[in-house]
Amino acid sequence: AIGDFKTQIFATVLWAVGVGLGFWFVPANTPFGTDPWFNALAFPVAAIFGQFISAWLLHRDIRSRSALDSLGDLIRFPLFWVGLALFLYFAIQDWNAWGKVVERDLFWRIIQQDHLSWLPNGLRAPFESEERDPGGMNAWRIILIFAGPWMMLCALRVGLQRRRGYISLAWISILTACAVAAYGFTHQPVNWGEVLGYKIPLCSSPFGVFIYRNHAGVYFYLQASLAIALAFWHYRRDQESSSKGGPHLVAIFIAMILFLAVLLTYSVAALGMALGLVFLVTPLAYFIGMPIRIGQSWGSATITLVVVVIALGAMITTSKLTDLQKKLSQKIELATSKGADSRAPYRQATWEMATAGGASGKVWLGWGAGSFRWASPSFQATQKELQDKEGKLELRATYAHCDWLQILAEWGIIGMIPLLAGVVYLLMTSASSLIRGTPEAIPLAGVLILFGVHMYMDFICWFTPLLFSLAFIVAAMIAFLDEEMRGRKKPKLSLKEIGKINAV
Repeated sequence: AIGDFKTQIFATVLWAVGVGLGFWFVPANTPFGTDPWFNALAFPVAAIFGQFISAWLLHRDIRSRSALDSLGDLIRFPLFWVGLALFLYFAIQDWNAWGKVVERDLFWRIIQQDHLSWLPNGLRAPFESEERDPGGMNAWRIILIFAGPWMMLCALRVGLQRRRGYISLAWISILTACAVAAYGFTHQPVNWGEVLGYKIPLCSSPFGVFIYRNHAGVYFYLQASLAIALAFWHYRRDQESSSKGGPHLVAIFIAMILFLAVLLTYSVAALGMALGLVFLVTPLAYFIGMPIRIGQSWGSATITLVVVVIALGAMITTSKLTDLQKKLSQKIELATSKGADSRAPYRQATWEMATAGGASGKVWLGWGAGSFRWASPSFQATQKELQDKEGKLELRATYAHCDWLQILAEWGIIGMIPLLAGVVYLLMTSASSLIRGTPEAIPLAGVLILFGVHMYMDFICWFTPLLFSLAFIVAAMIAFLDEEMRGRKKPKLSLKEIGKINAV
């Protein structure tokens, strides 16, 4: 949501009406907390909560502008055009479909269709499947997955003009993450029951509200990067805090909690990214990003760092990490015996899918957004490691376990051009964080790079909550590094205007 304070109040009233209508549409005698309640109320309740936060951030903000005034900033924002280009590409793929998925019970087949071969073409498939096999996916569902975080990123970039607003949102975000971590630690069901009204699929490993533990691990290390950025922000802003304490110590403590949460998810890849964040990115932020006048008095900061390392060591040694140790042992044994990990066959199958037909095949335009789970089983079946005793595919994977390869297979080289342009823009922006004076931006830039590395090892960029966290991190990093925002002078106000502001 963007715009001035009055716009936020008006939108809040509209969403309040939406909440009331949600109660109206829930069938009578439906037990509270079941799937129909979530379907009817989750979106409007989340929206009204977001509007309250927007109204709070823009209240008394003398720099807030109307949505029309923000249009110019939106047009000049490169990631806005990246999103539009991708969504248009996906829509053309669905309109110019080379095939159509016909599904019946738990089986499906693909019927070839006439299409324009020189235009982006894709696979027309179900948006959602039946309850026994919740595997629906198509171009419009891909748009839905990416559009929400993209819209929030654009709204934050052009609507929130104060860096302190991002600081407030970051505190809300990491405190929420702590609550999610506590809930996940106490609620770890297996292949039974439901998570927020959603039936847990087989072969999943839930952690609280997350169906898959690797997603939980990514969420926690993304939030930990925000906590580290907050620690640097408050430490830099208040020079006396290094000796007297302050909010930066609270942020460090929360970062420790979130690091422990990553450990408890037993996700090896997420743990590796979290270790990189703590032992590589954080020292880089301190020794390169901190102003010299603060960096010279680093005695107390060193003591704090030593205490944090000791506390992390105590958490690791006192936690029951048998499952994590078992996973590490299995991965090391597999890597030493076969020279690859257990997901290598999926990556190989996805590579064969992406390059099928050579230069005249699907490598340029892709198989279509959302087509992987429908078109990939035939390629997975050729991998011996994935076959049963009869030589048939034992268990199909609906994700490639390598997001970069899946993107290449679905979107093609042409479809990846807007994405790569956005990556180049973010890398150039991240490089500008390596200047003394903005240490809070370095953890955010670093975690974006770590996320990109993690995409090679897992399926993480198709999960909307992670993308929302990522979108906020991108918006906050750009805000911290924005020279115009950091150097903007306060507008000159008359005594009468100042009196009106103080009287509110």
